Amino acid sequence: MRRIRAYVAERYVIAVRTTSNTRKLFQIVPSKSDGSLYITFPYYRRGGGQMGEALLEANETYPSGLTVGDDFSVSTHYVKYSHHPSGLAQFSLSGKVRSSVRKASVPLSNASGHIFTFMVQGLGKFDVRKPEESGKLKRGLVEFGLDCDLSQSLKFVGHYFSERELASRAAFNSGRDTPWTLAVTPDGRSLMSSALATSYFHNGERRYLMLTAERVPQITESQEVFMSFMGGFDPPNVVNDPKVPTSFLMFIYPIEAEKSTLASIDL
Repeated sequence: MRRIRAYVAERYVIAVRTTSNTRKLFQIVPSKSDGSLYITFPYYRRGGGQMGEALLEANETYPSGLTVGDDFSVSTHYVKYSHHPSGLAQFSLSGKVRSSVRKASVPLSNASGHIFTFMVQGLGKFDVRKPEESGKLKRGLVEFGLDCDLSQSLKFVGHYFSERELASRAAFNSGRDTPWTLAVTPDGRSLMSSALATSYFHNGERRYLMLTAERVPQITESQEVFMSFMGGFDPPNVVNDPKVPTSFLMFIYPIEAEKSTLASIDL
């Protein structure tokens, strides 16, 4: 029998170990009520952001064919990303930000593969993990031991799988009782990854999030801190067909939202 070794917690604090300390970067929160997937960004709060639906026209490729921001909205708050079982994906923040930036994505019952990408620069500006903070059932700590410099830029990618699909993709080692493993990309690179259990079940099978992290070149030279998030993708048959347009939700932080000429979605 194959046994999936996954981290189980009510929420996951995603952190990275650097050469000087551990920095907390974002949270992944599986909803206990309906299995929705929430992703929050509570560890850096300076400046607002812009967000909207990014369109990639037919016969164009990301990133060279993608221009974003001109028709985005702005917020002075750091929004929450939600992906609901129905497939509704949106940015919002209860009582502070209207949930007008939304689109129909893949229902969680059909989701298989890439579900979000988060990129970050300026690790030294994020909250430091305190010595007493450790992984618990209510608040799991997922610390990627990259031992990188604080100036390093990082890329996190989440893939969403059913229990059966995860089992068919995973290479199992009976001698290691850990959710940490190496993920192999299509181009042959090995990345550190962890299996995170979600609260969504379909046809008796739990869904799992495989989260990978890697170092990437500096994202931008114009600002010290930078964050971008992409989610709410179209079904794979659309995303993988260059002959048809595809879209997804995206945010960019930080910006001076108060000085922006774009429409605000703050309440």
